[in-house]
Formats: sequence, C-alpha cells, structure tokens
Amino acid sequence: MTPLILAVLVFIAAHSIPASPAVRGALIRRLGRPVYLAAYSLLSLLLVVWVAVAYRQAPYVGLWGPDIRLHWVPVLGMPVVCLLICAGLVTPNALSLTFRGGMGDRAMPPLLRVSRHPVLIGLALWALLHMIANGDAASLILFGLMGGLALGGMGMMDVRRRRSLGAQVWQELADQAPRLNLRALPALLRSGPLFWVGCAAATLLYALLLGLHQPVIGVSPLPW
Repeated sequence: MTPLILAVLVFIAAHSIPASPAVRGALIRRLGRPVYLAAYSLLSLLLVVWVAVAYRQAPYVGLWGPDIRLHWVPVLGMPVVCLLICAGLVTPNALSLTFRGGMGDRAMPPLLRVSRHPVLIGLALWALLHMIANGDAASLILFGLMGGLALGGMGMMDVRRRRSLGAQVWQELADQAPRLNLRALPALLRSGPLFWVGCAAATLLYALLLGLHQPVIGVSPLPW
C-alpha cells in the first residue's frame, strides 16, 4: 500500500504547492508561461498514470466491501457529479474554477447560489461515491485523499480569489454564493441557457464514462 500512498501524496503536493501565487509566479517568471503550462500539464499527466498504476497494483483489503449493491451508489450519483462539473465549467464564475472567469455586472448565476465551487464539490462527491462503492483500503486511501484535495481546494481558491479581487468585492460575491446552500436548488430551474448547455454536456459525459469505464479502468461500473 506504500507505493499508492506515496503516489497520491506526490500528486496532491504537485497540485497544492504550485497553487501558491508566490511559487506559481516564480516558476512562470523563470520558465515563461507557455513552458510552465506545458511542463505542468505533462507532469500532471505522468502523475495520473503513476497513481492509476499504483492503485491497480495495490493489494485488495476489504473494509465494507465487496458488495455489489453498493455499485448503485456511483451509478445513481455520477449524473450529479457530471452536472456540477460541466455546468460549473461553463458558468461565469469569478470565485472558483471555470472556463468563464468574469461575471461583469450580471446577476449571480443560480448554480453559484447553490455553491460557489460547483466543480470542486463535484470532484469531492466523485471521490466519496467511489470510496463507498469500492469499500477497500486502497480506495479509501486514493479517493479519500483526492476528496480531501478537492475540499481543501475550496479554501485555497477562496484565499486566491480574495487576494485577486480584493476583500470587499470578494465578500460581496461570496455572500451571494456560499460554499454550499442546498436550499437554493429550486432556483436552478430558472437558470439561463448556459446551465442547460452544461446539462447536455453532463449527459454526454455520463454516457462516455459508462461506456469507457470497463475498457479504460478494467472494471464495469454497472451493478449487473
């Protein structure tokens, strides 16, 4: 189990340390932005491969599994994960991960009233669902640490955005977009076109994950 722990810890360090503005800024100044982004992308890919290999080679130590009934947990929960990630990436968001950073003078999107970190919430939920379904020590290590990275990333993202936006602007936005507010879920039905684009992308992503899980991961995600 030690190789898996080491691989996951290195993965987390590689995604936590460069998140520091001082470290990231120093690397960009030394390497240049294009070289930094290319090197970081390559490093991330290599670390993903390392983690995947270490996970597959880890001995199976059952904790609350195997239980085929628990395979329903990710099957039923992953549509929510796909929605949070896809809709989060296409929603304008000055507070967290997205493909569309600026909100300008527009009203706070309904999705962000549910959570200002929809992508990170989705990744944390992905980890939790798979940890429950697998029920073994290796999965507890892998998905537990990955989920912790996603949850810890919310705090790190808040610090970075507060610094870049200014304390007053950040607080005004954060007051409208808490970390998690399930009472705002009904407002999603009044979302604009971008949210429904995210829903369509989430449906496609879910279908791809179901179809590619066994060929790529080696295990069928279906409980039958």
